[in-house]
Amino acid sequence: MDDRIKAMEEKAETIAQYLKDQIFVRIFSHNDGDGLTSAAIMSAALKRLHIPCHVTNLPKLEADILALHEDSFYEDTPLLFCDMGSAQWDVLKEYPNPVIILDHHQFKERPETPYFLNPEDVGLSGATMICGAGLCWMVAEKMDPANIDLASLALVGIESDRQLMISANELILEKAKNAGIIDIRKGLRIGDGLLSDIFMYTLEPYLDITGNPELIEEFLSGLGLSGKRAEDLTSDEMKTLTDAVSRKLTEKGCIEGLEACVGETYLLNNCLVRNICDLSGIINSCGNFKEYGLAVSLCLNDPSALEDALSYYRQGREILIRSIAESVPLLKDGGCINFVIGNDMYNAGETASVIVRYVNPEKPVICLNVSDGFIKVSGRGTRRQIRQGLNLSVAFKEAAEAVGGRGGGHNIASGGSLPAGTEDDFLKIVNEIIGKQMAGGGADDGPEKQAADA
Repeated sequence: MDDRIKAMEEKAETIAQYLKDQIFVRIFSHNDGDGLTSAAIMSAALKRLHIPCHVTNLPKLEADILALHEDSFYEDTPLLFCDMGSAQWDVLKEYPNPVIILDHHQFKERPETPYFLNPEDVGLSGATMICGAGLCWMVAEKMDPANIDLASLALVGIESDRQLMISANELILEKAKNAGIIDIRKGLRIGDGLLSDIFMYTLEPYLDITGNPELIEEFLSGLGLSGKRAEDLTSDEMKTLTDAVSRKLTEKGCIEGLEACVGETYLLNNCLVRNICDLSGIINSCGNFKEYGLAVSLCLNDPSALEDALSYYRQGREILIRSIAESVPLLKDGGCINFVIGNDMYNAGETASVIVRYVNPEKPVICLNVSDGFIKVSGRGTRRQIRQGLNLSVAFKEAAEAVGGRGGGHNIASGGSLPAGTEDDFLKIVNEIIGKQMAGGGADDGPEKQAADA
């Protein structure tokens, strides 16, 4: 085993033993797919030990937001932050509480807590090698080996964050396989159901037929797959479909999109929604509609959550497909970046991801969403751009702070918030920073270079 993974497991053991001694834990977790599965893993692990907890999912971690929840914990209550907290030590250090951070984002100031678990702290990439849910599962397994079953949720977090199945992620996958938690289907990585429905709403892959029923029927009929369901395809039929999609993406030069949508689909034997592509999409959609409790309940296999969660999934995908179709024509060349400015976009992060993978992979894509008096920014890049030197986390942090906002995340995917009216200045600064990064000859030999080369 990699010594860096061993170091993380040792820290996970320390944190697990600390949590097992508590009588109550206050959990704050991010509100995306990774954060929601993180919250589910930790709440399940604590509940199994009869340790009460209170979970809140947050869109971001800032002093004024955390202050709204101060009446829900005492000064000695352990505060557990999942999928957030590494870059917000300036906020957290103001509290006298014991602080536990299980996070994979980059940080500038290392949190001064003995209960800090982050792959970047040991030289692994938090962008591709392990996510928040993976870290939470590491701790949960140390709390009780029976929590191996929660590895299915860790895999959903990995899927939600579009990480690679390498390093620590690969270790989680192997343990899940050995425990019989998952089965594997090879070929196109898509959900279950009618192929015509899947290509109407799937984002992986996003094709020139997506959202257009006539073009989808023409495509499937030409392959002899009209009326077929993904889960019923023979190996030859799956190969036919996979080859056809691969040709479309290769012709457009969407190599990383191709790598993302062809491979292994994990079928979760202990989840209400078995296909990992479906479950990840459902949980993310619940998060987009701020139905965080519903998402966590579904993760914990509450049958009463399924119908409503599926409804939000269908609504969310319809809105998102329309939003992306409307955003693509608005894409502008910003020099070293491409960008879109929109109002009340449904999901700027997903939009940026789809555009950089499947529409225009040549430059990093930044979406600026003007909503409720402030601007949310989301940026996405590719591993090829990382090899050229791109680090969106650094670029977003510097550019956002220069205009009075906050930003950060990963080298390949970052976000932030800006004051209203600062979008032009932000774009100018971030373009200059990224231009210098990518003219510098590429990443060094650290975790970001390892991730880009994987």
